[in-house]
Amino acid sequence: MEEPSFLDKLMDRFFDQEITDEIPDPGDIVVADTLINPKIPFLGTIVPGSSDDVIHEGDQLTYEADVSLDESASGCSLYPDTVTMDTWLKVGAIHYTSSTVETVDIPCEGSVSLSKDFPAPGLDVGNREQDYTVELYIGDADSVGFVGDVEDGIVADSDTLTVYEEIDPPTASIDAPSTVKVGESVSLDASSSSGEELSYSWSIDGSSESGESVSTSFSSEGRYSLQLTVSDWQGQTDTASTTVRAEYEEVDASIDVAGSSKVGEEVEFDGEFSQGHDGITSYTWRINGDRVSSSSSFTRTFEEPGEYTVELTVEDGVGQQDTTTETHTVSASKPTASFSVPSSVEAGETVTLDASQSSKGSYPIEEYRWNVAGETLTGESVSTSFSQDGEKQIELTVVDSQGNTATESAMILVTSEGPQPAISVQADRLVVGEEITFSGEDSEPGSSEINSYQWSINGEPASGSSTSIVFEEPGNKTIELSVTDTQGRENTVSRTVEIIEDGGSDTGDSGTGDSDSDDDSGGNGSGDENDDEEGEQGFFRQLWDSIWRVLTFQ
Repeated sequence: MEEPSFLDKLMDRFFDQEITDEIPDPGDIVVADTLINPKIPFLGTIVPGSSDDVIHEGDQLTYEADVSLDESASGCSLYPDTVTMDTWLKVGAIHYTSSTVETVDIPCEGSVSLSKDFPAPGLDVGNREQDYTVELYIGDADSVGFVGDVEDGIVADSDTLTVYEEIDPPTASIDAPSTVKVGESVSLDASSSSGEELSYSWSIDGSSESGESVSTSFSSEGRYSLQLTVSDWQGQTDTASTTVRAEYEEVDASIDVAGSSKVGEEVEFDGEFSQGHDGITSYTWRINGDRVSSSSSFTRTFEEPGEYTVELTVEDGVGQQDTTTETHTVSASKPTASFSVPSSVEAGETVTLDASQSSKGSYPIEEYRWNVAGETLTGESVSTSFSQDGEKQIELTVVDSQGNTATESAMILVTSEGPQPAISVQADRLVVGEEITFSGEDSEPGSSEINSYQWSINGEPASGSSTSIVFEEPGNKTIELSVTDTQGRENTVSRTVEIIEDGGSDTGDSGTGDSDSDDDSGGNGSGDENDDEEGEQGFFRQLWDSIWRVLTFQ
């Protein structure tokens, strides 16, 4: 038979009653005729030794609870002030007496606060987490001895705890730009955070988001707070925070225009490449300080050369402004000289020179100056001629109303036909001993007059438009004529004539005259025969003269 417990002995001794084995729920008031009826005003709490709520093996923990007695308990009738009892903890299957047993006086009125330190138990092999029940016992620790039935004490309160495998705590990290544009989508990234099986919780200017990466935007300019909390599978957490400044897109005025132009030339100024938040809402253009346009682009024609300061001021949708300037250079364009001439002309031929193809620059042309082979002429259109052949230079200079000039030149080839010599024979007969005249008067002068006739008659020189000679010997004679014009051009022609013996009849080349005839005739009619012979000879002589003239180009 088991030895009665300490509480049983007390019950038998004072009340002759058995104590109930029923364990009260925390906070319940046990109304019974027992020596001790503890009541818990609120649940006890396990307080970790650090601020981390995650418990690992060996962590120092504290169990805290407030305990009071039922005022109607029998013990309070025997001991009206306090009841003295032992208190200890049981964690799982382990009773902690050496470290947590404490004898306390529990008042019949009011309560007593208990605080017991204990280490967190370890994990069973293979477990990464494990739950334990922690119970607060009240009774006689000595009588229990923790050898027999440990339930001889009364469970006054209980709590649970979870012990986790010890791992590195998580680290929160935010990857975000320091500045963004208002209205622009920005990505917030937590992927550089470290830890096991993390969950991500964002607080973006008071709004909550979740996920490793989130996107957001800011509707107005200012500085915004970002906070990231990461939690691992054990519930360990870490928090990181940063700030992002939202700014309006910078306004930027831009002028697109050529750097220079000419007087009278239309120039376009374009500001459509300007940028700003919500676009550009106004444009203000000034040239040399004078306002000239409020459009995004405009055109202008400058009447005077010089440097002009062009200024553009723009304003965007949120009122930001920007101004930029450009220097535009305007210069006067010169006139262009132009004319056309034939590539060649004959000497003495009239040539018209026309400058109507010339064009004005910034100012009208007022004067046309010609230099034609050293001769000065003026006028848009002039006429001239050349007496000498060869290449001749023609130069045109145009002058505008501001004195700006332009020059153009061209070459023209002046050609002329030289003299064409011709030899004619003036004689009755081409016979030995008779004077024969050779004439060059049928020669053509070409474009200039002939001023020289030079003869070579069978090697003998002679001069003049015609020359006469008497040949003393029969045979073929070479006649050569060279003519020269006033420009020094020379041409030569030659001719061969046959001189015959005078045998009473002509057999050679003859001139334009008729041959002599013998008028003597006999009565027997011999004179008629002679006339017939002379008629035949005259016919053949004339035929020969005709053939000779053809062969010698007369």
